[in-house]
Amino acid sequence: MLDRRGVQISHQRVKIFRFFFFLLFAILFFKYWILQVIQGPEYYLLSEMNRIRVTKLLAPRGTIIDRNGIILARNRPSYNIVLYRSNMKGKLESISNFLGLSMEYIDERIDKYWNIPISEPVILKEDIPFDIVQRIEPLLIDFPNLAIEVEPLRDYPMSDTLVHVLGYVGEISEGEIDQDIFPGVTSGELVGKTAIERMYDEYLRGKNGENTDVVDSTGRKVSNLLRKEPITGKTVQLTIDYDLQKIIIDLMKENEYVGAVVAMEPNTGEVLAMVSMPTYNPNPLVGRFTLDKWKELSSIDNDPLQNRTIQNDYEPGSMFKVVMALAGLNEKIITEQTGFTCNGTAYFYRQPFRCNKLSGHGYTTLYDAIRLSCNIYFYNVGDRLRIDRISEYAKRFGFGFKTNIDLVDEKPGLVPSEDWKQKRYKEPWYPGETISVSIGQGALQVTPIQQAVFISALANGGKVLKPFLVKNITDKNSDETTTFGRQIRGLLGISDEDQAIVKRGMWGVVNDYGTGWGAKVWSKEVAGKTGTSQVVKKDLFKNEKETPWQFRNHSWFSCFAPFEQPEIVLAVLVEHGGDGSVTAAPLAGKILRAYFKLISEREKSLNEK
Repeated sequence: MLDRRGVQISHQRVKIFRFFFFLLFAILFFKYWILQVIQGPEYYLLSEMNRIRVTKLLAPRGTIIDRNGIILARNRPSYNIVLYRSNMKGKLESISNFLGLSMEYIDERIDKYWNIPISEPVILKEDIPFDIVQRIEPLLIDFPNLAIEVEPLRDYPMSDTLVHVLGYVGEISEGEIDQDIFPGVTSGELVGKTAIERMYDEYLRGKNGENTDVVDSTGRKVSNLLRKEPITGKTVQLTIDYDLQKIIIDLMKENEYVGAVVAMEPNTGEVLAMVSMPTYNPNPLVGRFTLDKWKELSSIDNDPLQNRTIQNDYEPGSMFKVVMALAGLNEKIITEQTGFTCNGTAYFYRQPFRCNKLSGHGYTTLYDAIRLSCNIYFYNVGDRLRIDRISEYAKRFGFGFKTNIDLVDEKPGLVPSEDWKQKRYKEPWYPGETISVSIGQGALQVTPIQQAVFISALANGGKVLKPFLVKNITDKNSDETTTFGRQIRGLLGISDEDQAIVKRGMWGVVNDYGTGWGAKVWSKEVAGKTGTSQVVKKDLFKNEKETPWQFRNHSWFSCFAPFEQPEIVLAVLVEHGGDGSVTAAPLAGKILRAYFKLISEREKSLNEK
């Protein structure tokens, strides 16, 4: 029989054992809690990374070619240094020193990729020269979080010739991700930023592939499990004729012109050339780190980033007289024989309005009014039509609305009316304002692309067409091709007889000693109309030579050729170029002569084959 003292000792030993047992259990439980709850995600990631790593293989963008197959946009290999974000503790500082990048910059790049899987790498340095890649690659064994990856990068071999048509690609922004502008695209990927690259991004982008590697706990690749090849984007063929585009660019550079030229095929709406000057080289903007370059471009005079063919609107000047003539004939306000006497100045509503010829044109009928661009004649037509009927016809002919060409950020221009002024300025429309609009001045604003569409409608017999830049989209993976063609947006609604009267006047502008004689092509008959758009009042400066460049008139000319069977329409604008007859018309003549020579040489070459 145990004594009381022995029992007490046994109980104490049991208590001590229980205490140590529960203490050990508490320690184990606490450690387990830390491992599972606090450090669980980290160890889970390490265990996953110790098995497989899935990364994207970026798809090459589709090629962009001109109407004749000339390559305008392609891809080239780009070597990037990327960072894998797993198991980075204590390593960023040495990586920063190795690459010569600040910690702030690396943190900024990592933060930018917050919304993509951690297995996806972060691009730290882009487009590294191959000789540097060869020197760096052997050193990466000491930096398992770094790797060199090859990415297809956009290349524009024609440099600055087509940037306003092609656009460029760049890294997707956080705003674009938030707005889901490019569905399925994540941080770090390149997307179309402007023009064709943006409008047709979903076709050009292709489909990314995947690479599945076995890696160890440090992130080093052990072996490859699976590789799913990316699918290249589709080939986009433009309506643009590169040779014609280059001709126009060279002519404008030669004369240091600022402005815009649109060339269209009048029977289809295909845009043959679209030039905005000044221009710029998009290649330095391709990729990711371009803020400094963007600021540099934005600070250049005359804003090369602006596409003047669709984003700038101007008073059309006397080119609007074609609209006035068609409206006057259709409303029976005038006939081909209707005449007005021009003495150089006419009074409307007790205010003097001048003609472009100070001594006047004398008694003038419609043909000579168009040919010589007589202001007094069209003041009278406008006074009889009134502003709302002028507005109605201008809108019917395509002004005041976007043409819906396949580019972003197009402006609609402006066609004033009584209702427009009341809504915008809370003021009534004054009849004297109509007199200015009658010759394309005042509140009226048009874009070069609108002017080209209107002249095309006149050239093709009355069909207002939608202009377009993409001719075909071909999927080379399946040999499927989507073809785009003519779309009629509306009709001029003018009889063939009345159109013929106005076109005859436009023929006289070029071929009968009119204001557009500088556009004459001896082998082809051209029909056109000059325009001079005032920037400031005429009496502000004594003469054009004393007028600073930025205050000089804009020079316009629009035309079609050949006269009987039109093949091409031009809308030419030279900012601050002075009278349309002095600058824009001669430039159009040079373009047309070069164009018809080009076509002739191509036909000859085909015949020889």
